[in-house]
Amino acid sequence: MSNYLLFYFFISLLNLFLIIFFQKIKIFHSNIDYPDNKRKNHKLPTPLAGGIIIIINLIFILIYLVLLNNFAEKIIFYFSCLLIFLLGFFDDKYNFIYIKKFILLSLIFGICYYFDSNFQVKNLYSEILNLSINVERFSFIFTLLCFLLFSNALNMFDGINLQCIIFSILTLLYLLILKNSFEILVVIICLLFLFYANFKNITFLGNSGSYLLSLIISYYTIFAYNNGAISNVEEIFIIFMLPGIDMLRLFFKRIINKKNPFIGDRDHIHHLLIDNFDYRTAILIISLMLFLNLILLIFGINKLIIIIISLIIYISTIIICYNKSKKINF
Repeated sequence: MSNYLLFYFFISLLNLFLIIFFQKIKIFHSNIDYPDNKRKNHKLPTPLAGGIIIIINLIFILIYLVLLNNFAEKIIFYFSCLLIFLLGFFDDKYNFIYIKKFILLSLIFGICYYFDSNFQVKNLYSEILNLSINVERFSFIFTLLCFLLFSNALNMFDGINLQCIIFSILTLLYLLILKNSFEILVVIICLLFLFYANFKNITFLGNSGSYLLSLIISYYTIFAYNNGAISNVEEIFIIFMLPGIDMLRLFFKRIINKKNPFIGDRDHIHHLLIDNFDYRTAILIISLMLFLNLILLIFGINKLIIIIISLIIYISTIIICYNKSKKINF
């Protein structure tokens, strides 16, 4: 990894430049998120430029790989990143209906799947059940469903400032620990600068950022699983657990209440925490929950125990928030 030190230095300077001169770069202000005092409680109109900054970093990674003549296996991945960025960018601008988004996400993922074997999941191993399942016959449908669920979960998880970026940094750091990767480290460097920009309310991730991160994280997670760095499905479940179970809770809750499950509301765990405590407390609690899962994985704690602990913490947090705000219909 030391061979890439000069490029790490360059990419750090690039992101520093983008943040310092953010206000003067016109494309960063193409999409603006306006507060509505309902689901969007930020004080000032804020650019949705997170995805643009990430895609700029990916373009420079690709250029560097081309110079090293080491890009052939990754060309489909980077092309798919560009497509999913464009989908998110225009979704930020025109607010596509959810059916159109799901169709376009499926088409983009289909390109990834059929032209890059690193996106293909063909076998599932459960450590808890000590069971291996061959899913090669319906691999595409299964992998596509997993990607769509995670993409939607991460997009929903991007409900308050910093939260999605913290999740992405921690997840990519965990994947980096499992297997050294020049590209993952570059994305982490980019996200650290984006963390600062988000913290200062310079920009938000936007759908272009959250969709792009969902593809990047999915790709490297599947790659790690197919190459043995991740040995079982429980490990993947634990990594994605918090945004995943929060999405499922909301999905079923909305159906029970006869609401459209794809229409947003303020019942996410982060909204409940903000409504009952404050923003900083909400971010701290969410970060600790994410960090705890990864630390327990690193120390080799039994996967079933980690899942049970995480579920207890999550359910307890939801119950406390509902009781505190006098909401009974959990």
